[in-house]
Amino acid sequence: MESCKHTQYFLVVILLQLSSTFQISVSSATKEKGNCTYNDWGKEVSCRQTGLVSIPTLSGPVKILDISDNKITQLTNQTFVMLPFLEHLDLSNNRLGEINDGTFGKYSRGTRRSLIKFLDLSENELSKIENNAFKMLSSLSELYLNDNLLTDMTKNVLGHLRSLEILWLSKNKLTHLPHDTFQGKGDLLSLFLDRNKFAILPDSIFRGCWSLEVINLSGNQLQHAPASLKDLPSLRYLYLSNNRLIDISPVTFHLWALETLTIEKNFLQCSCNLEQVQQWMFRKGVLHTNSDNICYQSDNTSVNLSTLSTFCQERSKIDDSDFRTFGGKVEYTIIVREDLIYYNSVLLTCLTLMSVIWFLSYLFSRKVTRHFRRRLKNGKVELM
Repeated sequence: MESCKHTQYFLVVILLQLSSTFQISVSSATKEKGNCTYNDWGKEVSCRQTGLVSIPTLSGPVKILDISDNKITQLTNQTFVMLPFLEHLDLSNNRLGEINDGTFGKYSRGTRRSLIKFLDLSENELSKIENNAFKMLSSLSELYLNDNLLTDMTKNVLGHLRSLEILWLSKNKLTHLPHDTFQGKGDLLSLFLDRNKFAILPDSIFRGCWSLEVINLSGNQLQHAPASLKDLPSLRYLYLSNNRLIDISPVTFHLWALETLTIEKNFLQCSCNLEQVQQWMFRKGVLHTNSDNICYQSDNTSVNLSTLSTFCQERSKIDDSDFRTFGGKVEYTIIVREDLIYYNSVLLTCLTLMSVIWFLSYLFSRKVTRHFRRRLKNGKVELM
C-alpha cells in the first residue's frame, strides 16, 4: 500500500515538472515570435500591432494569421513555406513595396498548391506585382489590394485565380486595364475599381463575368460606361458617381436584377436617352432624386433629372403596357428603335424558317400518300 502511495506521489511531481517546462517553452517561443498570441491550439495566430519589421518564423497547423498594422517591408520565397495549412492571411497596413514570383509557393510538377482563401494586402505601398506572384493561389476567393500604388494590372496577375469571388482594387493609380483582365472569372461576385484614374475601359472588360453582383467604378474619369455592362444578368449594385459621364445609353442599362445605381456628380448631357434611363430607373426604384442627380443643357445650365421628362414628352414616350416578368417581378421595358428592328428581324427569320419546314413537310406527306396509293392500286400492299 505504501509503495502505491509513493508511486502516485512521484507521478504527480513528474506531471508538475512537465507542465512547468511546457509553460516556459511556450512563453519563450511567444517572445521569439514577436509577442504573437495563439488561439485554438495554435490554429489562429495574431501578431497585429507588435512592431514587426519582418515576419517571424512560424510553423505548425496555423490556419489564420494576422500580421496587420506593422512595419514589414518584404516577403521572401521562404516566408510561408512552413505553413501548409494557412487559409486566412492578413498583411494589411504594412510597408510592402512589391510581391515577387514564388512568394506564396513556386510552381513545379507535383507541388502542393496553397490553401489560402483570404488574402489582405491593402494599405501597403505596393507598386508592383509580378505576373506569377499568385500562381499557386488557386483556392483564393477574396483578394484585397486597395489603398496601394499600383499603376498596372494585367491578366497574368489574376489569371490563375479561378476561384476569385471578391476583388478590391480601390484607391490605386490604375489608368487602364486590358480587355481580358477578368477573363475566366465566372465566379466573381464583387469588383471594386473606385478611386483610380480610369478615363476609358474596354467595352468587353466584363464579358464572361456572369455572376457579378457589385461593381464600383465611382471616383474615376470615365466618359462612357463599358458596353459589356448589359451582359451582366446578375448585377444588382452599380456605382458610377463622381466620373465624367456625358451620356448613358438605354441599351447598356437593360439590367433586370439592378437594385442600386448611382450616377450623381457627373457631366451628363440632357437627352432623351438619359430621360428613358431615368424613367426606367424610377420605375424600378433604383434612383433617388436629389440635388446631385442633374444633367446639363447646351448652354451649361443644369436640369434636375426628376424634371427631365418635360423636355422629351413629344419626342419620346415610354409604353407602359409593354412589360416582361423576371423572377416573379414585373419589370417595365423601354422600347428602343434599334431593339425593335432587331427583334422584328429575328421574328421574321423564325417565321420564314417555320414556313419552309411546313412546306417541306407538306410535299413529303403528299409524296408518301401518292406512293402508298400507287402500290395499293397495283395490289402490292398486304392488308392486315
